[in-house]
Amino acid sequence: MSVRYGRTVAELYLANQLVNLQMVKQGQAVVYRQYLNGCASTLNQYLQAEAQAKQKKLGF
Repeated sequence: MSVRYGRTVAELYLANQLVNLQMVKQGQAVVYRQYLNGCASTLNQYLQAEAQAKQKKLGF
């Protein structure tokens, strides 16, 4: 849980797809590294997806 904002931070799966990762790939979300501690198996995927989205100038 995020202490600062009082909310739960989680990975969301829909039909076996990681929604969070798809959002990062499309430039609709950024990676908050402080929340990656619980994402050991997907950490590199998030960072790589963010770098690619930035390179393609997707999203915001």
